[in-house]
Amino acid sequence: MPGFRKWSIRVMRAAPRPPYAEKPSADGRWRQIEVTRVTPAGGMTVQDHVALAEIELCGELIIAASAADEERLSLDRIDEVLLGP
Repeated sequence: MPGFRKWSIRVMRAAPRPPYAEKPSADGRWRQIEVTRVTPAGGMTVQDHVALAEIELCGELIIAASAADEERLSLDRIDEVLLGP
């Protein structure tokens, strides 16, 4: 396979290294500090309301499809699920 690289068993079983970042100390030397958490650039919580609404609609379609007797939902049934009765 082109681009396929075989890993040795030793590499695959190696313990993962903890994440570290380089940080200068007071004397100008660099030292490693452990990274314990990363926060999003815009703040602590990020919500995309459009994406959440789309996920909710997809969930409703999945529920309707699993409860349907036919193999596929008709376009009318999809409209009914998404737009309401």
